[in-house]
Amino acid sequence: SQSTINYKINEGPKGVTIDSTGRLFWIPQTTQLGSHNFEIEIADSLIVIPHTFTLFVNDKPNIISKDSLSIMVGDTLEHLFNATDLNGKSDLIYSIKTTIDELTFSGKAGKLTWIPTIENIGLHNLEISVSDGFSQSLDNQKLTIFVYVPPTLINVPDSTAYANLEYTYTPKAYDMYKDSIYNKDIFISFIQADSIVMGNYNNKTNTFSWTPSIEDLGVQRIAFEIVDKYNTTNSRFYDVSVLMSPCEILDTLYVDKTDTVYIKNKESSNSKFNMPFYKTPGISY
Repeated sequence: SQSTINYKINEGPKGVTIDSTGRLFWIPQTTQLGSHNFEIEIADSLIVIPHTFTLFVNDKPNIISKDSLSIMVGDTLEHLFNATDLNGKSDLIYSIKTTIDELTFSGKAGKLTWIPTIENIGLHNLEISVSDGFSQSLDNQKLTIFVYVPPTLINVPDSTAYANLEYTYTPKAYDMYKDSIYNKDIFISFIQADSIVMGNYNNKTNTFSWTPSIEDLGVQRIAFEIVDKYNTTNSRFYDVSVLMSPCEILDTLYVDKTDTVYIKNKESSNSKFNMPFYKTPGISY
């Protein structure tokens, strides 16, 4: 009669079992990564045969770096991919699928370098893979790169304003595709760069208005932030010289150094009285 064959585990990791047909069952846990030695005893009524082997438990690498990036035209994009591997000592190798010819990529370091040009504006989709050297031990990531040009301000404000006269400015701008519809393609806001500038920006009419006072004489700064529908921004700062209006008359005489002058009374050329007044050097009387 045929002898019965028996199977027994003499050595193995926790959780491993073997059935009567010699089929071994085991679901490795994350705490059981690495090499494990097995010794299976195979016996019948006449002989016992030990069977030994080693099994390596591997962890699949996992890409954890960003899957979406933005870069302005002309800037240098340097992106280092990062992946986790619970085995720790595995050498990870990265690979990339892309249609961008100018892009450079280091598979060993997992580093992407690219300087986009104006021809590259818009979205670009890439596929990144990482492997620890074991077959089918891969992780893939789809990476999106948005190349943009910040919105452009077309016109600049007047560099001169006058005290007690209204100063107005209607900014015009467009995005990287030359779209320029206000409050649809382009959104503008006034930044109060100098607390002394108490201007008002009407975002419905897209008009900045300001009436500087005598206290504003000198150089004041106004600033605007332009945002496009792609949420890219551009801030512009302008210095405005506030001057005295030609029609403005001050009722206060500012004196650095006084001189005494005498003028004949216009009402009587024979008057014996002369009226003194003070004058400021450099001003014609």
